[in-house]
This record gives sequence, C-alpha cells and structure tokens, in this order.
Amino acid sequence: MKAIIQNRYGDENTLELVEVSTPVISKPNQFLIKVAYANISSGDKNINTIDQPFVIKLILRLLFGWNGPKSKIRGISGSGVVVEVGSDITGVKVGDHVNFINSMKAGVLAEYLVLSSDSKFAVVDSSVDLVDAAPIAFGAMSAYHFINEQNLKEGYDIYIYGASGAVGTYALSLATHFKANITAVASQKHHEKLNVFPVQKFIDYKNQNPFDIQQRFDVIFDAVGKIKKTDIQHLLKPNGKFYSIKSPTKEDSQRLTHLNEWLSRGSLKTIIDKVYDFEDYKQAHAHVYAGHKSGNVIIKI
Repeated sequence: MKAIIQNRYGDENTLELVEVSTPVISKPNQFLIKVAYANISSGDKNINTIDQPFVIKLILRLLFGWNGPKSKIRGISGSGVVVEVGSDITGVKVGDHVNFINSMKAGVLAEYLVLSSDSKFAVVDSSVDLVDAAPIAFGAMSAYHFINEQNLKEGYDIYIYGASGAVGTYALSLATHFKANITAVASQKHHEKLNVFPVQKFIDYKNQNPFDIQQRFDVIFDAVGKIKKTDIQHLLKPNGKFYSIKSPTKEDSQRLTHLNEWLSRGSLKTIIDKVYDFEDYKQAHAHVYAGHKSGNVIIKI
C-alpha cells in the first residue's frame, strides 16, 4: 500500500510517499480500516517538526523518538471504513464509517490502518461525509475539552482568540450550539468563511489591538496558545474563566461519539480550507505548517 513516512524530524521535505506492506490484524481485539481522509493539524506539525521550546522539544523526543518518529508512517487523525474485524471486537462492524485519533502510533497517512478496541475511535453516521468527520477527533475534541456544557451556558459572552484554525472554528461551532454571544479574533481574510457562524463581533488583530475593547466576557478561550491570562484579565467578568489550548486535553471515545452525533444532526460544523490529493501531501503539510489556514486541511487517501 501507499503510505507517507518520516525518518527524521523536520519540515514537509522530510516526508516521503512510499510503498509498504499492508497491515494485517494480528490480535482478536484489532480491526482494519480503509482510510478515506487524513486530517493534517497543528498536532501533526508539533510532532513532525518538533519546532518547539527546548523543554517541550526534549519531551517530544522522549515520547515519539529521539532522532525521528518511532512510528514512521505519519498522520494522527482521520476517517475511514472498517473492512475487517477481529473476533473480540464489539461495537463496530465491517462497513461502518469511523473517525479516530492515533497520536502515539500515528499511521493514518496510509491506505490502511489497524486499530484496536483500546484506540480512540467512534462510529460516524453513514449520512455524514467522511471528509467532514476526519478532523473531529482532533479539532472538535480539543475544543470540546474547554467549550462544553459545564463551562459555557446559553447567553454567556465568549471571546475566542485564534478563531480561524481547526480548534478555533470548532470552538465557534460549539459556542453556536450552546447559544453563546460570540466575539471572534481572526484576521480579515478569514471572516467570510467564518460568517457561517453567528459571530456578534469580529476583531482583526492585524488592524486592531484585540485586547483594547470595552466588552467583558464570561469565557475567554485561546485556541492557539499564544496569550496569557495577564493579557486578558481586564476582559473577564468577575467570575469569568480563561481557558487555553496550552492546557492538556483528553482523547476520549465517548466524547468523540457525542460529537459525531452533533455532526450528524448539523449541530456541529466542519470548516474545510482545502482537500489535497494524496500525491500533494507536501503542499498540504506546508499549508498547515505556515499557520494561516481557515479551518481544516485534509488529504484524500
């Protein structure tokens, strides 16, 4: 099968499209997926390039491999169709559409992928386009860790910094679902694409100081990990909360199932910047690494 591998950390030029053996089920709790779409995200960038501060870089090398990724086939999230199941597998069957995140073992940038009952995956309703389901396990699940029923109530005022990326656009969608009043920080070029959400106010950070406004908020969410609480303390209401994507999130199959249900009902929207062909994988990664996408970048497998 075709797969994209990486032997050393670096930019998109360290990735290579090669022929490798098709994986097979070797344990009764495993199942085989024919991958439809791979989602390329900031998570991929962080691991593939390890272009991070020194301490974080050391941690990434210890976790994922010192000189290069231990899991050579890259890609950590996506969607596909189940084509074979082990004897112990329940809850998923041949023909089911699924989405998944496989951060530690990766392997999504390939025609086939083996997951197990312990993997983070969920069934996707057959009415949902798999291209829309591919980014849910990364962007939507990351946003939902902070923008959820406990933290955001109907009528709350929310300020989303970095609203144009994968996590940011899902934060907008979730805030819409919870009927909050939304202020979004994103450069002007993204506003048209984000107008599918009922944003009360856009702030173009390139032409305005995003922290020099009069309004106060119940929730402030930094979707790109670039601000500190001290930057926005004056924007919080007395009991307001600040959340940042820099905080650890949780990969959870039950949460993913919940998000997939909202996706199937139209209560959650996926914003896609561009879908690339498999052979254009370098352009897709360069697009993400540049940090200026609107929503999600997908590779069609």
